[in-house]
Amino acid sequence: MLCPDLVRYESDADLSESLEGLLGSHPRITSGTLTVRVDERLARTRDFRVHGVPAHRAHQRRRTELVAAERARLRLDDHRPRVP
Repeated sequence: MLCPDLVRYESDADLSESLEGLLGSHPRITSGTLTVRVDERLARTRDFRVHGVPAHRAHQRRRTELVAAERARLRLDDHRPRVP
């Protein structure tokens, strides 16, 4: 158990909440209602952090490499206006 000396207590706080009156068409919205659960939110956030963020950063790096390669291939810097 993490932090075994930490005092623990039970809480009767709600672990889920429903947002109603939504007009979107997202798959998680059912009949205008989105139910959000704390445990699910933590899992989704972790999944995004572990998979989504690294994939996005890899995409950005690859895109930058491709743009630089095409810039060099097309010699775009040779066509910049020269101001005296």
